[in-house]
Amino acid sequence: MVSAPVVEQEELDLGAETLADRTQKASEWVKNRANHQDRVGAVVMFSIFAFWHKICCSWEVLSVLRRSSNVLNS
Repeated sequence: MVSAPVVEQEELDLGAETLADRTQKASEWVKNRANHQDRVGAVVMFSIFAFWHKICCSWEVLSVLRRSSNVLNS
């Protein structure tokens, strides 16, 4: 007959600490990952806005130049 090995209470506590540490590390990793994704999303949105703003400002500058050249040519 095979008997189960006897496990000391200290070993059980060490295993529980390890599991708690792993759980804490996993939780921190998930939070850090979410923060990273938020930052990446913010950078992407800002880049899109900056590109759109540049196009609109360029279009406005061109239209002002076109109007001023029309006034000068008249």
